[in-house]
Amino acid sequence: MVAPALLSTVFFLLGALIFLLGMIIFREAPRQRVNLAVSMMLFSAGFGAVLGASGLVAESQSLDSRAYGYFVRTFAYLWEFFFPFLFLFALLYPRERRILSRVPGLELLIFVPHAFHFIFVLITAQTGGEFEVATAAERIPYSRSILELGALFLRLVYRWHLSLFSFVNLAFAASSVVLLWQGYWRGKSPALRQQMLVVFLGIGTCVGLYGVAVLIPQAFGRTVPLGLRSSLMVLSLTIGSAAIAYSVVRYKFLDTRLIARRSVLYGVVSVIFIGAYLTVIKQLDRAFQGFTGTETAVFETVFLVLALIMFQPVIGRLEAYLEEFLMRHRTDYRNVLRSLSRDIVTVLDINELSGRLLGSLRESLVATSGTLAVVDKDTQMLRLVDSFGIDAVKIRQERPAAILGDVATHVTLLSRKEALSMIPDRTQRESMQEFLTAASAEWLLPLMHQEEILGALTLGRKVLPTRFHSEDRQLLESLGSQLSLAVKNSFLYKETLGKKLMEEELLFARKIQSSFLPREFPSFEKLDLYGKNVPSRFVGGDYFDVIPLGNGRFLMAIGDVSGKGVPAALLMSMLQASLRTQSMDPKPLDHAVRTLNSLVVDMTAPEQFATFFLGMIDVASMTFTYCNAGHCYPILGGAGVGSSVLSEGDLVLGVLKDASFSEHRVKLSEGHLLVLYTDGVTEASGSDREEYGEKRLRALVDSLPPSLGAREVVQTVEKAVLEFSNSSELSDDMTVLALRVLSS
Repeated sequence: MVAPALLSTVFFLLGALIFLLGMIIFREAPRQRVNLAVSMMLFSAGFGAVLGASGLVAESQSLDSRAYGYFVRTFAYLWEFFFPFLFLFALLYPRERRILSRVPGLELLIFVPHAFHFIFVLITAQTGGEFEVATAAERIPYSRSILELGALFLRLVYRWHLSLFSFVNLAFAASSVVLLWQGYWRGKSPALRQQMLVVFLGIGTCVGLYGVAVLIPQAFGRTVPLGLRSSLMVLSLTIGSAAIAYSVVRYKFLDTRLIARRSVLYGVVSVIFIGAYLTVIKQLDRAFQGFTGTETAVFETVFLVLALIMFQPVIGRLEAYLEEFLMRHRTDYRNVLRSLSRDIVTVLDINELSGRLLGSLRESLVATSGTLAVVDKDTQMLRLVDSFGIDAVKIRQERPAAILGDVATHVTLLSRKEALSMIPDRTQRESMQEFLTAASAEWLLPLMHQEEILGALTLGRKVLPTRFHSEDRQLLESLGSQLSLAVKNSFLYKETLGKKLMEEELLFARKIQSSFLPREFPSFEKLDLYGKNVPSRFVGGDYFDVIPLGNGRFLMAIGDVSGKGVPAALLMSMLQASLRTQSMDPKPLDHAVRTLNSLVVDMTAPEQFATFFLGMIDVASMTFTYCNAGHCYPILGGAGVGSSVLSEGDLVLGVLKDASFSEHRVKLSEGHLLVLYTDGVTEASGSDREEYGEKRLRALVDSLPPSLGAREVVQTVEKAVLEFSNSSELSDDMTVLALRVLSS
């Protein structure tokens, strides 16, 4: 009596636990077909186990209860509906098979064999397969032979049906295992493959053990000892339900929420206590009563007290274990949120951040597609940063950021329909619809920081036939504000990085520029020559040079290239190289300037140009010949008279290829001071934004004593301009080249 009671208790507890697991999965999403298929699959297994346990207990009690036990075991055939529900689950998971849409009503046709089987067994259960026709034959004349032939046919059908129907279950089981195996190998998401592997191994082992215990022996007319068969069935139920429970808790099988996973935990603990009570305590009480001869519930009382004391600590310990092991999986939404929050704080590059974000969401939510698009500050266009699961070429086209204007006011996760309904303008709504279609998006999360629209995160449907539930929405909305701040920080980081790169570029250009400027100046008995370039914070295109020609002649050149940075420095180096090459075979100055102009026109962009002044000193005749291409007018002072400017000039270099340039000549005498400069001198601004100007520069030149050498002149001009601008840094380069004619 002990063995049947123990066996029935185990069956009953397993059935109750499986039924509870099915109820949890069903309550998660009762409208989803895959959840319905799994829950009904578990209900069938659990219901069959519970009825089988009840029948086993009834048969073991007395002969009078055997009829009830036989009746209960007849209804235990409901367990066999496990196989069509398993097959339906395999057709739906992880993606719905095309055959379901191609064959209308297939979901119902799957259950026809088992429905017929159950009805047939239920009808014939009372007759035991014997169909008596004597009474009917007496009432219906001349019908005995026909009725006996029909009864024979029904007896054959009954006997063969019970044996052959096992092949139907085997076919369903084998097909289901094959489909699940195919789904596992076709799965691309690591998280999905993990949960599929656990489910496949659990269900495959469950079906295999049950087939060895029941299906195969029935199919081939063999019998298995009751103990072995019962042990295999218990092991089958345990492994199958444990695999699904483990996949639910560990890998969020069917996207079960945290509360559902904790319900599984409480259910397991409750079953453990109930099982201990029914299988151990009851037997101890019976043994104690047999030994003492009196009825007592001492063991039950002690157990109940211990259970009340230990239940909460055991639950707490299991929760700690669950937290440390089972829920530390990277797809758990809390771990995803923790990991992404850390990345959002530490990762400043928007491309790297987008890759990590979409990768984590793709694995945790098992979504089919996703995109991250940000608003370009300069163009105010919505630009794709990263994506998965879509044809990126279709969405690379930039769209006006204005399409997010009305949607961004709701910084919550919006469905496609909700997002489109918030856009009143028809053109913008159509543009948004086109964007969402190209992104295969079903959900949209606007990104906004302090009323500034930053972009949008989109997600498509899930790979599994499941929905976005409350935990998914909570995860995404929790990330929304943090991601908005991260995108803003990435913009600032990009600007800072751009400034740093610009500064490095300017430093490099400064080195190029300074290497071209002369460090030594030719020495003459009657002339004192000196030049200096005072760099600004930003690299300009200032250039000056002094080139000896021999026979007491030398060239003085000064220029200013448009733009800043490396392009300006390189253009300046090109001018210097060309001028020095031409100085090897001296030609008239206007010819040299025309050559430089053609070079600038041919070798640079249309928006680039340069002002240039080229002069030649003949020491013997003390004449200064010059050609001015749009440069600042040089100042000629000293010699006891007021200063004047050399105001003759022509067009700047780089505008017209056929531009003409003219030469001019001026006589130098003792005491003359010639000052060449760039616009960094005259355009230097003071605190009131007033420019230094040519007038102040001429007044300064007039105030210089005749004894002041060229170096001192340059230093005096530099000091005066810096004092006027009231700053140690200039907005543009300042270049001054001075020539003093010495007295005898």
